[in-house]
Order: sequence, then structure tokens, then C-alpha cells
Amino acid sequence: GWRKVFGIQMCKDIRKQLIKEKKLFKWRIVQLKEKFSGMRLYSNFASDELYNIIDKYEEISYRTCGNCGKPATKISKGWIYPYCDDCIGDRNFTEIGKNPFVN
Repeated sequence: GWRKVFGIQMCKDIRKQLIKEKKLFKWRIVQLKEKFSGMRLYSNFASDELYNIIDKYEEISYRTCGNCGKPATKISKGWIYPYCDDCIGDRNFTEIGKNPFVN
């Protein structure tokens, strides 16, 4: 879902910043993953401006269904992941804004 909603734009924003910094062919994504209901992007280095871009999209990921890309309203418990009302299914969940670690 994240790729559908902001993946391409995130890559364009990162590329634009790397071109501006003249580091396009030096910068590498070391790891891109989901962790505790949000996207995490780790790289070999980044300027403050580049970290701001990455942080922006990490924040968006917390509010976006990782399955379909709709606005997330729920976070599953156990494997913490954001879902919309349509994708949550029969998973045990908490509403977004509440602590997913508390019953």
C-alpha cells in the first residue's frame, strides 16, 4: 500500500535532493523495511535535508494502510501494522492513536 500511495514520489524527492547535493551515484539504501507499523529507510549517509525527506515519508507510513494504501484507522496487535477498516479483517487491533501494546 505504501508503494501505491507515496513510494514513487518519495523516490523522486530523494533523487532530486541527491542531484542537488551531487551525491546521486554515491548514496545507497542499506535497508528498507516495516518496523512497528512504520516504514524504515536506512542509508549509507544522508544530509539533514535528506533525513527530513525520509522522516516525512516514515511519518506518512504510520497513517497509511500497508496493504491497500487507504488511510489507516487501526493498528494490528502482535505484528504491529497499520490497516484501514477494509483490510483489518479478523485481526486483533487497536485504534490509531492508542497504544498497540496495551490490551
